Amino acid sequence: GGGLMPSCPVEEHQSIVDALAEGDAEQARHLMREHLIHLEGTLRLEVEDEQEPDFASIFQ
Repeated sequence: GGGLMPSCPVEEHQSIVDALAEGDAEQARHLMREHLIHLEGTLRLEVEDEQEPDFASIFQ
């Protein structure tokens, strides 16, 4: 953790692509919804307290 960008399991992407390739729009829609719900759960939406940068240490 700690990063701003959530990671996506590649198999989720592949399943969506496979459903599209097979022409199964309903399955692709279902998988995409599940994928987005999964991503939403991994997002860090809380705002951390902003601290003033320590310019003295930055420019040493």
